[in-house]
Amino acid sequence: MPGFGIVDSDWSQSVNRNGAEIQIRIYRQEHELEWSFEVVEGEGLSTFSDATYPSEQDALQTALRVLKIARSSSEPSVGI
Repeated sequence: MPGFGIVDSDWSQSVNRNGAEIQIRIYRQEHELEWSFEVVEGEGLSTFSDATYPSEQDALQTALRVLKIARSSSEPSVGI
């Protein structure tokens, strides 16, 4: 029976937001073809994507767009 491991993408990266480092993890389950993302903030707050994306680049672009929207929001946010 095949394993159900996680495949991490080389598209994963760190970004700086207001002086805090944020990790964007792009990954997929090894038996799946589509990619997801997780955004981890410095205090261990984590947000996962409910959607999947056809490419690693699509997942990264969506994660960056989410960060941009959260940054431009006038409301204080906890998490993304």
